[in-house]
Amino acid sequence: MIDMKKKKKNNSGGYTLAEMLGYLFALSIISVLVINSLLLLAKAFVSMKTSRAVGTSAVVSIDQITKEIRSAESVSPLSVLKTSPGKLVLIMPEGSPTTTVEFSLGNSNALHKFENGIDQGVLIATGTDISNLVFNVATTTKSTAVSVEMTIRDSTEKTKIIERFYGTATVRTY
Repeated sequence: MIDMKKKKKNNSGGYTLAEMLGYLFALSIISVLVINSLLLLAKAFVSMKTSRAVGTSAVVSIDQITKEIRSAESVSPLSVLKTSPGKLVLIMPEGSPTTTVEFSLGNSNALHKFENGIDQGVLIATGTDISNLVFNVATTTKSTAVSVEMTIRDSTEKTKIIERFYGTATVRTY
């Protein structure tokens, strides 16, 4: 008699070549999507950090300038007005420990504050610089107003963030 028994297939539970290629394709698509998402997230973080530095630089600079304008007695004729880079020299009232306060750009396009000719430091954040700084003075019979226009940009050039800021303050009359 002929043994007509069927031989059992040897199924070891492995994957076929087609299944393996399908899994590799799916895994590579998921990997590309995850890596792309991480790169976009990193780029957004750098942009947000730079935007924050530009905004902080503007707030600190404009606040310091307007505070000193309000405390000043007058604007010095040594000021460079209506042009960039401008220079604002304020004459402080008698009895004040400071006789003059100056705001101007340094060599690295950073805004510096000088009191009695001594550099008090930079008023903008690291990674930013000022590409435009203009001071204007408007005088009436009763008061003097000083306006400030500045353009702050990302100096690292990782982003193309450039923003303009404006401020105006009046000199107190004593």
